[in-house]
Amino acid sequence: MARIAVHLKSGPALLSSAAIVALICGNAPAALAQAATTDSGQAEEDVTSGQQDRSVIFSVPVLRSGNPLGEIQILVEPSGRVEVDGNSLFAIIEPLLSDTGKERYRASIDGAQFFAPEIVSDAGIDVVFDSSQLELRIVSIDPDIQNSIGIGSDRNRTDQLPPTIAPADFSAYLNLGGSLDYLEGSAGSELRNPEIIGFGAARAGDFGLLYEGGLTNRPDDSYGPYRRFVRAIYDIEPKSLRLSGGDIQATSLPILGSPLLGGVGVERRRRIFDPFDPVFRIGGRRLRIDSPSTIEIVNNGTVLRTIPVDQGIYDLEELPLIFGANNVDIVIRDAAGRTSVTNFSYFFDPVDLEVGDYEYGVYAGLVSAVDSLEPSYGSEVGMTAFYRKAFSPSLLAGAAFQGSQDVQAAAGELRWAPQVIPGVVESQAAISNSDDGIGFGARIGYRWVQALSAGNQQATVLFDYESANYRIVGLPVFLNESRLGITATYGRSLTPRTFLSSGLNYFKRGDEAGRLNVFGDVLHQFTPRLRGTLGVEYGRNDGFGDGFGVRVGLTLLFGENSRADANYESRRETFRAGASRGLENRVGAIGYDVNVEQGDGRSFADAALQYRANRFDSRLLVTGTGEGFGNIGDDRRAQLQMSTSIAYADGTLGVGRTITDGFAIVTPHPRIEAEAIVGNDLNNGEYQGRSGLLGGAIVPDILGYQNREVLYDIDTTNTVFDVGDGTDRVRVATGGGARIVVGNARFVSAIGTLVTPGGPVSLMSGSIYSDTDAGFQPLQFFTNSVGRFAAIGLAPGEEYRVLLRDGREFAFVVPDSNEGLLRLETVTIEESAE
Repeated sequence: MARIAVHLKSGPALLSSAAIVALICGNAPAALAQAATTDSGQAEEDVTSGQQDRSVIFSVPVLRSGNPLGEIQILVEPSGRVEVDGNSLFAIIEPLLSDTGKERYRASIDGAQFFAPEIVSDAGIDVVFDSSQLELRIVSIDPDIQNSIGIGSDRNRTDQLPPTIAPADFSAYLNLGGSLDYLEGSAGSELRNPEIIGFGAARAGDFGLLYEGGLTNRPDDSYGPYRRFVRAIYDIEPKSLRLSGGDIQATSLPILGSPLLGGVGVERRRRIFDPFDPVFRIGGRRLRIDSPSTIEIVNNGTVLRTIPVDQGIYDLEELPLIFGANNVDIVIRDAAGRTSVTNFSYFFDPVDLEVGDYEYGVYAGLVSAVDSLEPSYGSEVGMTAFYRKAFSPSLLAGAAFQGSQDVQAAAGELRWAPQVIPGVVESQAAISNSDDGIGFGARIGYRWVQALSAGNQQATVLFDYESANYRIVGLPVFLNESRLGITATYGRSLTPRTFLSSGLNYFKRGDEAGRLNVFGDVLHQFTPRLRGTLGVEYGRNDGFGDGFGVRVGLTLLFGENSRADANYESRRETFRAGASRGLENRVGAIGYDVNVEQGDGRSFADAALQYRANRFDSRLLVTGTGEGFGNIGDDRRAQLQMSTSIAYADGTLGVGRTITDGFAIVTPHPRIEAEAIVGNDLNNGEYQGRSGLLGGAIVPDILGYQNREVLYDIDTTNTVFDVGDGTDRVRVATGGGARIVVGNARFVSAIGTLVTPGGPVSLMSGSIYSDTDAGFQPLQFFTNSVGRFAAIGLAPGEEYRVLLRDGREFAFVVPDSNEGLLRLETVTIEESAE
């Protein structure tokens, strides 16, 4: 249902669509009492109920439990009787009905195109038309004819409703991000050359182009441009297929990594249309980071440390503060503002397939070494392929192969719920052949969760092993050495406010002595905002000395997304404190993280400040280290990051924040002299994007092939307009965009009285046409018993012609300066010839 927004400092109200349709439905007094007011605010003459002499068809929304399902046509007869269109209603409720329900529905309507809503009540479907709200409500459906609905699911979710906005025929965007680093310490000071990253996509129908490059400080101290990748894609969405060509990150089972190939690929994957990830996983627990970034170590929601890192390959096992912790997330943010979150305990794909579903990928081309900043193809030709399928609710299996002249490797995957024991087992094993000989790799994970009266208990185990000779395509040889990692955790709720957490971490690389840490913590929530932790740990060969220690911590929540933490660990003699405020997704939001740490004779401090503007994001990170708190600034580093985007969709440009995958550009109609705003919540002056001198408002976080509801409005207090529904559903392809225009030029409503020299023209119908308003669709016209009429959807500066059913006609012009309500007062026409 259209939403009429009235923004007037003073003056008459705009005639609403509810008033017009109330008039159509025969409720003329209510309609005209709302629509026709004198300048003094008093209601004009009372009118008596009249009835038009012909049926009218128009569209209304269909709702269930307050959630919109779609729109349906209804027919209003002269008597005021309302009938609904059977075909459009069935299309909306079909997903809600079982096969029996569908048969009952068809039998109840008996092929009728239009029928009274109560007809389907015999089938067990209670449907009611609300004339006051102009909506059709599905009150209830007999459980015996409903389709099965999983607990916690929502059949009325936005992603199950059809889009209302088509994607642009052609769209493109370019994200631009920069990072500027300044270092100062005992070795001197250095202002590094700025890092600049550009990445984005262009889209035309099923064809797409993804690209990334920039300017960087290379490892050899040179500075210049680089190309990270250029990749062409062609998507066949109904078959979940993607064909790729160019610089391809070949997906496989995680144990085989993802080699970079210059070639072609075809893949069918459940998550095939995910946005690209700035972090490149190259096997095991190793990551390659392509630009200066920051790594946040987050334990149970607390940011333990923010670490600036340069380009390179990083091993998660080597990051500090991991051992003796559970539920650790690694948050990586690059210079362009992109983020990637990786869970430390389960660094392999946790996604399961639907029963009977499968996925596969086949890729071939020239091999590039993964430690190269940009593709570096030689003469080595490689290929990789994988296949996975869910055979039952408790069994998923897969296999993969990759090979080149230098390395050949094969792997298998098995995920199953053994039934004889609780929980799920996830395993991968691989064997490789290279000039170094035969190598092996294996990962075995186990997860178990059980509900308790006070909460739940859960256990996890992960075994990760690679032999010294284990090789995968493209991985540098110097990184290959034997590795063994074991992680085990157990936790349970003791009371609704007390939780026990315990675990074991063991890691061994090559001939080094194995590092061991065993811990146990009790977490208690004292108040809704205050919780504490008390625990013990034992460590060996982890750089802090062998032995036992005590750990204690406090967390205080204040505000909606702010917190403060303090922790002490006796074995490490480490004290850590910090405060943080999350960055909200709205223009003008400010977020921060401040952390200090003292331990092992060294002190660390870092502070990050983030600001979110309409057209860009910014972040300033300052770190300091030294011998003791008094010397914490001996070695300092400051990093400034800024990111923005330029987007285009079907002739419309906009500048906004970093686009993650797809986007929408929202602009006001050219006749509306105001700015459009977008956001998840437009109350209290908050918004996520705003149009202006730099183009339309950008919605930057639309995922490819996922429905997204975009909420919009016009930010003004001195104009009248029809903003429509105030929301649209958008669905774009990976890297694609859409254009949304808020409002239209036809925001004028006209009211008047039609008379002849002999009296009012009562109960007359007709149509409204225009020879000057291009694209105008004819409107229904009618009068009530005293000749009153009203019409909505007219444009300033246009002429309209009313043709009555008996052949008489009259015309009127909407002044170009009209602000929304045109009072035609009395319109006199000649007597009918009848």
